[in-house]
Amino acid sequence: MTQRLDQINPSMTTNTTTAVPDAQQSLLSSAFEQSEIQTTLENTRLNATQLTHIPNYDNIPASTRRIKPLNNFLGQDRARASVEAGISLPYSGYNIFAVGTAGLGKRTMVKRLLQQHAKSMPTPNDWVYVNNFKHPRQPIALQLPAGQAPKFQSLLHQTWQTILKQLERRFTAETYHNRIEMIRQQAGDEQQQALKSLELLFSDRLN
Repeated sequence: MTQRLDQINPSMTTNTTTAVPDAQQSLLSSAFEQSEIQTTLENTRLNATQLTHIPNYDNIPASTRRIKPLNNFLGQDRARASVEAGISLPYSGYNIFAVGTAGLGKRTMVKRLLQQHAKSMPTPNDWVYVNNFKHPRQPIALQLPAGQAPKFQSLLHQTWQTILKQLERRFTAETYHNRIEMIRQQAGDEQQQALKSLELLFSDRLN
């Protein structure tokens, strides 16, 4: 008896599973065949040309380098308003903290808004750090007018290059080498005189 039930149950399950798709298909076909929606189907039918959009390639630029970035930040109106409010605060000690899923453009939005705000602000002064020869771990900070730091760096580099060339010229000059030879001869003569005086001193003591 149990074997007959086992044999009957699989056949029943297969019959029920195959019957459901057939019923759904018959319902769908009967729904589209109704006369009430035939007018709607005719009015909303799309042709093959309407399903394909062929762009005008003349309007597409060859490169995106000259295209200005999109600063609208679609869907981020509240975030943009919050960042603008934080940037406009005329006080120090405030920070902007942006939280969200990676790839939303948080860094891009904050950076662009800061750049736009910086255009309306006065240009800050330049700060240059130079070496402190007395205290190497404490460099000296110099405040210069805006735009003068690169000029100062270039002028300092040119001065250093000029000093190096002058030093090389001095050390490779003939007068410098002649002076070295003169010093060597004087030192050699003094050394010979000292040896002679030592020899005389030892000879007198031996006698």
